[in-house]
Amino acid sequence: MSFLVVIPVRLNSSRLPKKPLLDIGGKSLVRRVYEKASLSKADEVIVATDHESIVRECKSFGARTLLTQNYHKTGTDRIAEAVSILKLKEDRVIVNVQGDEPFLDPSDINSLGKLVYDKEEVDLATLYSKLENHDENNPNVVKIWLDNKQVISFSRKNDFITTKDVIKGKHLGLYAFRVSFLKEFIAMDRTPNEIKEELEQLRALDNRKKIIALKSKRDSYLGIDTSLDLDLARSRIMHDKD
Repeated sequence: MSFLVVIPVRLNSSRLPKKPLLDIGGKSLVRRVYEKASLSKADEVIVATDHESIVRECKSFGARTLLTQNYHKTGTDRIAEAVSILKLKEDRVIVNVQGDEPFLDPSDINSLGKLVYDKEEVDLATLYSKLENHDENNPNVVKIWLDNKQVISFSRKNDFITTKDVIKGKHLGLYAFRVSFLKEFIAMDRTPNEIKEELEQLRALDNRKKIIALKSKRDSYLGIDTSLDLDLARSRIMHDKD
């Protein structure tokens, strides 16, 4: 098993300014994500960012960084530039770790990397966890539907018709793929479903790519998107619940 972790990180966030540099229990958010990812079996963990201040922060704790352009709309686009800079081979496996997930489980990274490395027929691998009742109708929580581990739908809504064989869960935004798929993906046009839902993974699904989802080792992650999330993360660190 061989794979590379790339963490796409941008400085600006409309809801949390300078989010990657915010302190959570004595460490910056980007440092916590990097340190968690470094506990995986990845050959290397690289932070791809758009700002020198994040480069400086990462250098302070020994992380390798790549400075990328500041016009990228998605983390996937930023990773694509990183792949170009690194001149990676088509069959290289990459795990995309979101830069705002300080409580991710390294074993989930390993599972995704191994799945794509072992199974050439899988275009994209991702994660899900249990969907809690209070998240059923929350449009900020992305739902995922699977049939025998293969993804059949993503949506912010909760109106997908299911059968007894279909599993519904909460989608977690970690992805694994090969460089060849990444290049193909960014060359695709955005689809109406992707634009409507604001979910770029629907582009892959609409183009009939095989997406497999594994259940996370954790019941749920805690992505840092709002000031409330930040408070929860700080409390969690304080009480050693990580």
